[in-house]
Amino acid sequence: MLHIPGLLAHFVAVLLAQAAPPPADKAPEGPPANPSGEKYDGVLPGGNAKNPLPPAPKNQVAQLIWSGFQMADQGSRLFFQTTGAVTFDVKEKKGKPAGLSVFLHNCRIHLKNNKRNLDTRYFATPVRGVTASQRRKDVELRIVLKEPASAVPRTEAGPDGTQFLYLDFPLGKPDAGEPNRPGAKQPVEGAEPAAEPAEPPESAPAKLK
Repeated sequence: MLHIPGLLAHFVAVLLAQAAPPPADKAPEGPPANPSGEKYDGVLPGGNAKNPLPPAPKNQVAQLIWSGFQMADQGSRLFFQTTGAVTFDVKEKKGKPAGLSVFLHNCRIHLKNNKRNLDTRYFATPVRGVTASQRRKDVELRIVLKEPASAVPRTEAGPDGTQFLYLDFPLGKPDAGEPNRPGAKQPVEGAEPAAEPAEPPESAPAKLK
């Protein structure tokens, strides 16, 4: 003879178990949200990255099409996407403020928005900000630091023949004046969609060592 109340209780327990949330240590899927709570629609580094900017013209000169920043558990990362493979040099800038200059050789800046300052002051990183400038045939990425720090560079192939340049930094201290932003692992946009063409290269030569 069936015990209806007991059977019903077992059925309800199975339903609750199936509806339970996944364990807390399971990695979230999909792109994380911005600190503002809005959905991040920018570039996520890797082989499946999608760039929302208007496409760069297909020619033989590589172009800088995205600059971004990410936090991780053990450090922070700057990433730069170009339309093709580029060679680069990293130069240390001594004095105050400390900084680094990364020169992307034989490269152009795609849009004016790709020159915008990437502000990372309030994140737990030694990086204060990044700007891009055209230096004749090269692109200079000026990285201003809050404190002296070394970067570990590496490159990775992206989609459609693009390339990512990564600069990995250790953890640092966020600037005072604003609480540390929540959700530290989300990328920060370095540019927004725009239809403006890139400016012509500057005539001043690059000060390379």
